[in-house]
Amino acid sequence: MTRAGATARRTGNKVTVDSLMTPVQQVRALPKGGFELDSNPEPVRTRQHGRWVPINLHLHTTADGRLAPAATAYGSVSFSGGGNAPLVSTRYEGATMSVTWPGRLPAPVVKDTTATYHSILPGVDLVVAATTGGGFTDTLVVKNRAAAADPALKTLRLGTTITGGRLRRAPDGGLSLLSTHGRDVMDAPAAQMWDSDTTLRPAGSAARKTAGAKVAADASDAVHPGLAARQAPVALHASAKTLTLTPDARLLTGRKTVFPVYVDPTFNWHPYDPAAPHFDEIKQGCPNTSFYDKTDALSDSGRLGVGYNGWSEGDCAAGLEHALYQWKLSSTLYGAHINTATVNATEVYSASCSSSYTVNLHWSGGFGKGTDWSNRPGFNSYSTSASYARAWNPTYCPSNGDVTHGLNVLTPIRADASGRSSTFAVTLKEDSAEDAHSASGFSRFADNPSLEIFYNIIPNVPAVSTMSAVSGAHSAGCDTTAPYPYMGKTIASTPPVLKAKVSDGDGDKLQATFQYWVDGSTTKATGLSGDNLASGSYAAFSLPSSFTSTLTNGKIVDWQAKVTDGEDTTAYSSICHFVAQPTAPDEPTVTSENGLYPDTDNGGAAGTVAGTAGTFDVATSGGATATKFVYSLDVGLDPTVSPSASQTVTATSNAAKVTVTPYAPGPHTLYVYAMDAAGDFSATHPYRFLATGHTATTCTSLTTCYNNTGISADATPSQADMDGTGSSYSATDLNNVGWTSGGKVTIDGATFTLPAFGSGQKDNVLAANQTVTYSGSGNALEFLASSSYSNFTDPGAINGQATAPYVPAGSAVTGSYCFTGTTPDGPCAATGTINYTDGSSTSYALTVPGWTVSDDAIASLILPHRNNPSGQAASKRRLYAFSVPLDPARTIASVTLPDVGNHIGNHTPSLHIFSLATRNTTARTAESNGTNVAAPGGQTWTGAWASPTEGEDSGMGPYGNQTFRVALRPSVSGNTVRIKLDNALGSTKLSIGHATIATSSDTSPDPYVPSSVPVGTPTSLTFSGGQSVTVPAGGMVYSDPLPFTVTRNRFLLASYYLTSSVTAIVEHSLADSGLEYLADPGTGDNTTNTTGTPFTSSKWEGTPVTHLLTGVDVTTAGAPTRGIVGNGEIDTPRANSYPSGTQIDDVLERADATAGQAVGDITESISSNQIMSDYADGTPPTTG
Repeated sequence: MTRAGATARRTGNKVTVDSLMTPVQQVRALPKGGFELDSNPEPVRTRQHGRWVPINLHLHTTADGRLAPAATAYGSVSFSGGGNAPLVSTRYEGATMSVTWPGRLPAPVVKDTTATYHSILPGVDLVVAATTGGGFTDTLVVKNRAAAADPALKTLRLGTTITGGRLRRAPDGGLSLLSTHGRDVMDAPAAQMWDSDTTLRPAGSAARKTAGAKVAADASDAVHPGLAARQAPVALHASAKTLTLTPDARLLTGRKTVFPVYVDPTFNWHPYDPAAPHFDEIKQGCPNTSFYDKTDALSDSGRLGVGYNGWSEGDCAAGLEHALYQWKLSSTLYGAHINTATVNATEVYSASCSSSYTVNLHWSGGFGKGTDWSNRPGFNSYSTSASYARAWNPTYCPSNGDVTHGLNVLTPIRADASGRSSTFAVTLKEDSAEDAHSASGFSRFADNPSLEIFYNIIPNVPAVSTMSAVSGAHSAGCDTTAPYPYMGKTIASTPPVLKAKVSDGDGDKLQATFQYWVDGSTTKATGLSGDNLASGSYAAFSLPSSFTSTLTNGKIVDWQAKVTDGEDTTAYSSICHFVAQPTAPDEPTVTSENGLYPDTDNGGAAGTVAGTAGTFDVATSGGATATKFVYSLDVGLDPTVSPSASQTVTATSNAAKVTVTPYAPGPHTLYVYAMDAAGDFSATHPYRFLATGHTATTCTSLTTCYNNTGISADATPSQADMDGTGSSYSATDLNNVGWTSGGKVTIDGATFTLPAFGSGQKDNVLAANQTVTYSGSGNALEFLASSSYSNFTDPGAINGQATAPYVPAGSAVTGSYCFTGTTPDGPCAATGTINYTDGSSTSYALTVPGWTVSDDAIASLILPHRNNPSGQAASKRRLYAFSVPLDPARTIASVTLPDVGNHIGNHTPSLHIFSLATRNTTARTAESNGTNVAAPGGQTWTGAWASPTEGEDSGMGPYGNQTFRVALRPSVSGNTVRIKLDNALGSTKLSIGHATIATSSDTSPDPYVPSSVPVGTPTSLTFSGGQSVTVPAGGMVYSDPLPFTVTRNRFLLASYYLTSSVTAIVEHSLADSGLEYLADPGTGDNTTNTTGTPFTSSKWEGTPVTHLLTGVDVTTAGAPTRGIVGNGEIDTPRANSYPSGTQIDDVLERADATAGQAVGDITESISSNQIMSDYADGTPPTTG
């Protein structure tokens, strides 16, 4: 309706509301607002091809040669074009009925709405026509007495075919068609026949005729009997395949019968709609006969009698006749303002032409199938009338046409709509003519009068849920009962805007009136919103400053609104209220109780140890009364964001107490602001103080010190929390990359024992000055760690720090705060102590980046997901392995962890330690099962060759079920060998099925063109005694020490068989002392191959690229290992850098040979190395 209303206003034309259109009802929006409803008892339109068209019963020839009307409602019907085809075929809602004439039909003669089959019997024509509902009439026209005597007319048997239902005999002698659902969808009233007599004969002395009035009957035709026609019933019988008609023999052969005689069965479809419009005719002369919705001959073919009928009609005696009409009322009328309501009743026949007669309309009760003269509805308290001139009479005024008058039914329509009645019914009668039994006033009315209603849908009263007062960012909803919302200090600068949602059922343009006043005052003011507001939009009115300037704290403002569409105006809405509060509280003061945490802004010293709860007194003494205080520790407050309940404390007499716990040593800030009832807030007061370091504690082992769960099962993410938000590592992700609960992972030569994880147990310690008993020795201590809420920017090089890997300056790491005793020194790196058994100790620094920091080159492991309370997110999380140097001659007794914090929370920094491990790669071998095997007596491990990984490569992938063979040139000789398979920077675990080592058969003078063919069968390598091993992502494995002669500068062939299938694998893209031969994927284990053939068909044959193999070590008599950076792998040279074309290891090798010393030179270069400026004075280096 809204859309139709808008279109009508825009175009200036009436616009139909499609959703309310039916065959008997039409609602149209009017250009100036409101609606027009037309309702008819009989169909006047139907829907064809998606649009509504008028009923059109004119016949036309269809593609199959049959005849059909242009447009009918409900059902469809067609007639024979002649021949043996069915005479009639009609269909509705899955039910079909066909009627066949017993013989060949002649070609019909079509005239407008009828088709006539001439001489189907001698002197007998057959006339057919469609009804508005898609039914049909088939009338035999017996032209003369000779034709009537034909024996063929005594009984007529027509063939019938029914699908989707069955015919049955109705109680009134007619037929009905029941659908498969048992519903009556078609009926044929008791068939009638009538003659053509036009001589009126008074039925008795009671009938009177107005003096001088001439009366005449209308002539009979194939559609209806005239007023004076003799009528008789036609016996109608039906079986499954036959329809039998037996005309009344007395009327056919009667001496007084006037020909032609008409024999007529009529079939009508009717839809199921209990509230659909209906019509009826009640006859005093047939007191117990129902003519409800009937258009057969006895029912006067839908021409309803009104007045005193002084002549008998068929079996009906003379008497009063009334026309009854009933319409369905649209629910859109309920609550609407109805302007006019009119019944347009049409007189189609008058018994006389002498003068006008008054026709009376009575508002009456409803009626139905059981209605007849003896059971007719009573009249309600309203009636009206109209004077009808005489309509058509075939004898005395044949040139007169139909006469239509509108009868005013506004009062009863308003009453029925107010009572939400679904129907409206009236009765037409001639009160004065009936009382006088004057037959001259008798007339007939059409069965399809229209009910025309003009109405407007009244706008809706604004709902309190859509009303509010808005001032700046403040909004006070419409509260009708106390306590009322507050409007704060913005009132003074930004007067409140009163808002209400306006709406109208028909989409008219709207305007609102706002009424406002100070509570308790009798002086009320009004203001208008803008006009032409769309339905569903908000009307607004700004309170004038002359009103708001008088408001003081605590004044209550009352307001309400009403809406008009220009025709109708609503009542005022409920009254809304708000309390004015033009001023805000003053900035609060903050004091630490008992001086526990003095104010450092005012010279206060450091307070008590971190982790101690402190209570602070907060108060405000000016401005508006504070109702609560909002506070936060170390996280700034945004007063425009609603605080959580945990951040607020209720004020009593403008004061309250706040308790917070600073969990980390160092500076903290308690932020506090006051808020009044209006939501106005004071300035935020920052109270700054220092917490000293945590009290030292001891643990007998790292696991007994665990106090946090950082790893969760995917199904139970709430069991862990790394940072106070409920986020954690995924146990599934760890397992997928080879990190198992309680398992072993070797990183940089140190083997960590992983914590048990995934079942909610504690799996890491929050570093907070704990001293952990730990026994071990080596050249480095490694920490498996991570951090959250990194609060410290790494300063880069720290004096005396040798922690690896190096964290670039500016990286976000977790720091601490340093004290000399209780004297604050300032922010510093997280620092701990290594305590030896001899009583000595050394300090170390751990600059661990946050687990979200995206410097992937430093991280030991990068996991793809983050578990959180709501499930899992695709968000990378990282773990780090940091090593600090040890004195290899001493044994560790304990490790004191940095003092960062023992609590996780929003913006609370924390350092998580998951495991500790020692490393000594020169004196022992860390095997894959976690054991350490010492080097042979008197010897140490020396690096002979290296090729570190620099990232993952997928360019030659996928990889799997294939062998890698690396030809490498060792820089030192030895008698025992081990290889290192390192998956650092890898994202998937790698399964190795076999590994071997051999001497290359190469004898080429060019040292950089080795052969992939070994000398003899390669020797198998083992891992913890087994042939296969899994290398976790981010981890590494050493092979078991193997007695094997390695000769300096004589190429070795190290081979390994990758059994797992992966899309990417770690690599060194520009190896400077090794070449790789790669067998094709799917070719299996070729580690012991002696021909080199599997490695000649590959895309990579002797390419200076290496993958998982990153090192080969040999045992020596203490020969040192020397790492070389920038060995021909420098990116774009900078000013004062001089690429010489000679590799550094070659230069050093020649120098070592000259000096007669054994040194293991290994490259530590990767292709992204850079050298900024090596000779600042511009003098190039010399080589020898």
